[in-house]
Amino acid sequence: MAGTKSVVLLGVLFLTTVAVAAQDEEATYRGKTVAAWKAILKKGDPRQRLTAVLALGEAGREAVPALPELTAALKDSQVLVRRAAAQTLAGLGTDGAPAVPALARALRDPDYSVRQLASQALSEVGELAIPPLLEALKEPDWVVRATVVMTLDGLSSRGPEVVKALAQAVAKDVHQTVRRLALYALANMAEDAKDAVPHLASLLRDKDGNLRTTAALALVKIGKDSIAELLKILGDPSADARLAAIQTLSQFSKEDLNESAVTAMVKALADEDARVRQVAAMDMALLGTQAREQGGGADVNKALFGLLKDKDVRVRRSAVAALGQVGLDEKEEITALAAALEDQDINVRAMAVYSLSQYSHDKAPDEWREHVMSCMAAGLKDGDRRIQFAVAKAMAPEGKFAVPALIQLVEKGKGTSRLFAAMTLGEIGPEAAVAIPALEKMSQDAATKEARLFAKAALEKIQP
Repeated sequence: MAGTKSVVLLGVLFLTTVAVAAQDEEATYRGKTVAAWKAILKKGDPRQRLTAVLALGEAGREAVPALPELTAALKDSQVLVRRAAAQTLAGLGTDGAPAVPALARALRDPDYSVRQLASQALSEVGELAIPPLLEALKEPDWVVRATVVMTLDGLSSRGPEVVKALAQAVAKDVHQTVRRLALYALANMAEDAKDAVPHLASLLRDKDGNLRTTAALALVKIGKDSIAELLKILGDPSADARLAAIQTLSQFSKEDLNESAVTAMVKALADEDARVRQVAAMDMALLGTQAREQGGGADVNKALFGLLKDKDVRVRRSAVAALGQVGLDEKEEITALAAALEDQDINVRAMAVYSLSQYSHDKAPDEWREHVMSCMAAGLKDGDRRIQFAVAKAMAPEGKFAVPALIQLVEKGKGTSRLFAAMTLGEIGPEAAVAIPALEKMSQDAATKEARLFAKAALEKIQP
């Protein structure tokens, strides 16, 4: 019996020793264990409480046993303690879920930093934080509601109830900042927010330009599910709403725009508001040949040519740009496009030079390319040397296709048009050899010394 008692005693002593050793090895933070800091949080003075919370923050998830005390610290009389408590709870991640109600209440804290840190902590908790956050959206203080919206925006996982709540905030909140933040949150949700599209689209009618812009951003981020609602607004009585709708459609990729969308954008070329017509024309330029393929074929070109006489210079400029991209089928259309070289606005004329140049390329028939150059050569008669330079620069790479029109100007042109024609022939080089007789004549009998010098310089480049 004595031997048995000895064995039992030894076993007890061994277990006690192990327990003491384990206690000795328990992790410490700023010199104390989590348990010790818990006790201080309950009874310590303000400075000790702050040190305790900061030490528990260093413990990370090891501070979970102190969760009740940290939660209580969110109500501490000292703002620094409340800040530290919220920050430490954020470090617990999903383990901080039991503190969610207290963190939601902390969103009402008079201190901005406490509110922000509580928001961060709720974001780290995730889905479990959603119910109290949605309830907090009913708070009368707009600052609290704004903080809640930002918190919801920071969640990694959000469901239909969040989309619905944010959409309601967008539509009904009395404070513009809350509405705008809710819009950004929906935009960040992208396709997950497609149920909110009707609410977002309705904001394109809002008097606040910033809200319209933000709503447009959200609709684009949501994607092509927004397009049907935008097409409805293209028929809105408000010009501002129609403008916002077509500007938003402009942000979608060509692949997202179906036949209905393209047809509606073509129809907008006839809108009574010049701003809408201008954006619609630029959309045609962006769509290129897709505009005709899906928007009505030749009717698209007809509408664009009609805009070349528009009273608004921005509309004319955009129409010329579009005609350089949508594609032309007949030589007569090239002639009609070249009429823009006579526009009173220099920017329209410059765009006409660029658009005409799009139809002289390697795959075009020789006759077509010569016609393009013949029409473009009219720009060498422009009264502004910037246009003359632009035309010369566009014609020189076309080589033999530009030569006939340039020879005509060398022989019959007046003023600086002859000079630029000769200069362009010189840039073409040996390929313009057929122009030598006309240039020789110009070099000998031109009325001005300058013209004769230009002709001689061209000859030197053509027959070095």
